Order: sequence, then structure tokens, then C-alpha cells
Amino acid sequence: MGQINHFFLTEPHWRPRAQWRQGEIPPEVLDWLEESGSLTHRLKQSFATGFRVHVLGQAWDRPFAQDAMALNMALHRRSFVREVQLRNEQGVLICARTTIPSRTLKGLNRLARLGNRALGEVIFSYPDLCRTQLDLVRLAPSQLSPLVKDHLGQVRYIWGRRNTYTIAGRPFLVCEFFLPSVFAS
Repeated sequence: MGQINHFFLTEPHWRPRAQWRQGEIPPEVLDWLEESGSLTHRLKQSFATGFRVHVLGQAWDRPFAQDAMALNMALHRRSFVREVQLRNEQGVLICARTTIPSRTLKGLNRLARLGNRALGEVIFSYPDLCRTQLDLVRLAPSQLSPLVKDHLGQVRYIWGRRNTYTIAGRPFLVCEFFLPSVFAS
């Protein structure tokens, strides 16, 4: 795994949404995982208490192996990787990881200059944004770093989604991991 990795002890093993059986994912979780609009917008609507983005790291780095495969790129190629926490006054709601290949960033360089802005505020302003793949994962605490484990309470696992998006045919990944506080509302 690369240098930008604040969330995992082992890489997530993604499965396409279609491979999950009905009833395998709790309905209140599935509703968030399948959100097709801006997750940033939904969080702001759902949590009225001071939503903000906390950047943990961003740099050119090697993508995770499964992410490189999803982006159809060689493992040794570097991508722009950004990890953030989406928070409110009560704490961390979502841990998010974005992987943008250099070939994508050439035409969309403002994606690398977000600062503390949420990625969703930018990508959903592109009229040709398209989600081409939705993958899901269930992660046990043993797979997660202490930074994430500190926010789990007594849950046995957390859920995540990996969106493969394109803008003007240029692919990138947005992975979001939902902490228990999201479902407490």
C-alpha cells in the first residue's frame, strides 16, 4: 500500500453491487451506499451541525492494487490520492479516499486543488459526470487503522462504497466509508 493511507491495515476487497444478495445489507445502510447524488449535499441536509472536511493527506502516490485494476492502470503508476474525514460537531461521519490518475487530472486539474472543500461540491458541478461502477465492502475493525477504530464504538463492521466516476470520459475513484454516527441520525 502507498504512503497516503490513514484508514486501513489491509486493503479493502471490493465487490460489485450486483454481487450482494438482497437482505445482506441493512436497508438504512443500503440507502446511503446507493446514494446517486452528492453525498456532501445529503450530509449537509441530514446533519445541521457544522459539516466540514478535514484533510488527512494528499499527494502523488501509488493506488491500492484493486483501485489500479478498477482504473485500468499499471500498479507502478502514480495517481493523485486524497484522504479526508467528513465531520460534524459530534465527530467523524465518513472517511473518504479519492484516487485520480494523472491522465484524468490533466483535463480536470481543479480536482487536485480542493483545499478543505468537499470533492462532491466540485464534481457534481460537471454536467457530464457519470457513475460507471458501484462497488461495496464490509470491513471488520481488524482491517482498520486506530484512527478509524476510535470512532466505531461497539460495531462489528463498517460499510464502504467505491464509485468509479468519469468526467468527459476520464475515470477516477471516490471511496467512502460510513462510520456508525451516520446511521445514528
